[in-house]
Amino acid sequence: YTLAANCFACVLFAAMQRCRTFTIPKSEIDFMVTEFVCHDSNMMQALGAHSKVFTWKVLVSGRNQPIEIQLHVERGLVASVLGGAEVTLLADSQRLFPLTLGAEKERLTEDLTHHWGFRGTLKGLNMPDFAEVRPPLAPGHSMDQWYPATLTRQREDGHFEVMVRVPDSNGRVRSVCYPAVPARDIRERSSGRPLLLPHRSLDLRVPKRDPLAATLSVDGLELITHYFVRHSPSSAIQMRVDKGRSTVEVGVGHSILSHFLSREVRRVHVQKGHNKVAWTIQVNPFIEHMVELERQSKWSRIFTLSIDGRRLVESSAADIDCVEGGPWHCDFRFLGESSLDFEVFETDRRVLEELDSTSVVSQLTRFTCDCGVTIEDERDLSSASFTVDGVDFGQLAAKAQAYPEPKLITSVEVMQQQYGVIVPFKVTENDDSPPPAPTSAFASLSGAWRCCSKPATVSTESEQIISSPDAKNA
Repeated sequence: YTLAANCFACVLFAAMQRCRTFTIPKSEIDFMVTEFVCHDSNMMQALGAHSKVFTWKVLVSGRNQPIEIQLHVERGLVASVLGGAEVTLLADSQRLFPLTLGAEKERLTEDLTHHWGFRGTLKGLNMPDFAEVRPPLAPGHSMDQWYPATLTRQREDGHFEVMVRVPDSNGRVRSVCYPAVPARDIRERSSGRPLLLPHRSLDLRVPKRDPLAATLSVDGLELITHYFVRHSPSSAIQMRVDKGRSTVEVGVGHSILSHFLSREVRRVHVQKGHNKVAWTIQVNPFIEHMVELERQSKWSRIFTLSIDGRRLVESSAADIDCVEGGPWHCDFRFLGESSLDFEVFETDRRVLEELDSTSVVSQLTRFTCDCGVTIEDERDLSSASFTVDGVDFGQLAAKAQAYPEPKLITSVEVMQQQYGVIVPFKVTENDDSPPPAPTSAFASLSGAWRCCSKPATVSTESEQIISSPDAKNA
């Protein structure tokens, strides 16, 4: 059994070395490589000497700042003869290897591994209709009915803020915002399984035989060494709903709202030169990004990819595992959130009547743009190409010329029929006494949440929790 397990581990590690770039699904957002730099001092390589420095900056969910992992590998002339290499491993400037007092670096006597454990975030947050919700209704009414819902926020007490789609007395679907729903009344819509907060880990392995083949992986399986992500700023459009819920006043005009909702990426301009090229794209009416690619020096084979003036990748083609003999190529992703902020009159949860007070309900949408940069001829960067979601930059729709237009004022029905936007309700969170029996079909379906339930508990077992202090109660 031990022999078989060891063989399997060797085969798995060999496969990981052959394919160090792993495509992570769009739903995986617990970890993001925000910067990767690999410098190779190979002036003495012909004599057997070799020195390389790896730097990964990995942003983990629950942390405001990325973890900076640095691996220094030095193989001098003596080491090339005797075998082995001297290694230093740092994480956030703290030395993890060697631990010998006063030693800056040491030769490996066995494979070096390090594990960072953390609590992952719930997958599906802000994904439309990812979940189903079971309303705890008043006595005498069924509790077996589940309704489509979007989880908009994970509260510190273990409850969730949700946007539930329920039919009213006329059979029309309404979006109702509830501020605190216990986890036991929520399940995944596709599978029917209860909500679970996953335990995740980052695992670094530096093999003794070849420290230059170090790998950084997720859960020991999925390599994220080259899962590059850059956050796009959040953007929002404000809307105001009148008390009778008949009219919606939008903070922008029809053209901007339509583009915002379509999430269409558009090209702005491109600047090309022999040693530098820059593309500018518009991800929505309010946000633009500049993607720059440049050569370190005239004869260097190390290239720097920057986003909005901040370095994302700096390495040769070999260090980002491009096909041997093939072009320098790098995939990365923009990740951001956009929202529609509705100012609506609040609804009393006990009688389901509108109050004079107002509140803002935000409908959040997470978006991603998968991008790729390829250098066809390393001698001339003007040959480089840039794609967005598989579409070449030149084939993207051009940025529309701005022109004055009045703010959009329309009905709630038109917002749903023409723009696909369902105007939400805001149900107030009042006392914990049982609500009266529903008096309408809408009331019987939407119910009133009992937000006084005990918070859901989550057990956590890991070597180290990489999270903000508040996340421990999430």
